Amino acid sequence: MYQNFQSEGSLRSVNGIRVIDSTKGGGVRFSTSKFDQLNTQYLELLSSYESSQQELTKIVISTCAGYIPALKLFDDCIGVLDVLTAFSIVTATSATPYVRPKILEKGTGVLDLRKCRHPTVERLPNMHYIPNDVQLGQNNDGQNSASFMILTGANMGGKSTYLKAAALTIFLGQIGCFVPCEMASFSIVDGIFTRVGAGDFQFKGISTFMAEMMDCATILERATPNSLILIDELGRGTSTYDGFGLAWAISEDIICRLNCFTLFATHFHEISKLEKRYPEKVKNCRMDTFVEDGKLVILFQVMQGVAQKSFGLSIAQIVGFSKEILDDAENILIELEGKCMTENSEG
Repeated sequence: MYQNFQSEGSLRSVNGIRVIDSTKGGGVRFSTSKFDQLNTQYLELLSSYESSQQELTKIVISTCAGYIPALKLFDDCIGVLDVLTAFSIVTATSATPYVRPKILEKGTGVLDLRKCRHPTVERLPNMHYIPNDVQLGQNNDGQNSASFMILTGANMGGKSTYLKAAALTIFLGQIGCFVPCEMASFSIVDGIFTRVGAGDFQFKGISTFMAEMMDCATILERATPNSLILIDELGRGTSTYDGFGLAWAISEDIICRLNCFTLFATHFHEISKLEKRYPEKVKNCRMDTFVEDGKLVILFQVMQGVAQKSFGLSIAQIVGFSKEILDDAENILIELEGKCMTENSEG
């Protein structure tokens, strides 16, 4: 027990009390034979309790170990049930209906998604989602279509969302879920390969452009004629001419060697000329956008054809760039476009 120094003298004068030591806090520790006896009993009981606990733990572990195979099987069953429940919930609670996809044999060359939607973007608050068709290869009516789509359009026009919606729809269909479409029919794909987004890996010493090239190298190495490829704005991490040259060469390799389903979103509008070179394999589409009364109007609708421009200056105006900067940028743009047209006419 513990007492302060003022009581130390009286403690020492009592028979049966043993002072143990002094403390820095200005007190003393003492004990009695009775306390010592009780403490010994407590320590013995504590040791017995811990020993019993250890024995009980061993018995429980040994017993449970015999059920490991059954528990693993149960865990797998619960996991499957959880996924199937999630599929049913998302299908039943969607404001816009999901449908059962018609999945065809691998290699039949069909990708036909009518009014395809992005399963998460459409659920955003106050979102009026514009669905779009995705048709590559043969459509559901047996008509042949190109397998390589070049998609151009304004920034913020919905190109990336369109690509991701198509990939997610096929992925959901192949794992057994209804899909966010009005109608869906597609051949099984053996892989979905993507080059989407922009980012580096500083801790690995990999720049944004290096990351792009590594992804593309993997795609060209591993994709097959039965794959789905998504490429979004390839070549933006380097100079315009280098980026365009690589984007053209990679596109041509996919078209000629792989000839698989490909959605290729780009701001290099010159790549659209691949349609003339490979009219049966390539088609041009654009995100419908126009300027009205000096304001950019984005319709988020995929149309046939090539976008006339990327409307980068309109986006800069929306975010609040000063008129001086916008006017200067427009003059430089006109000058560069005129120079390019002159060089092309001379060539």
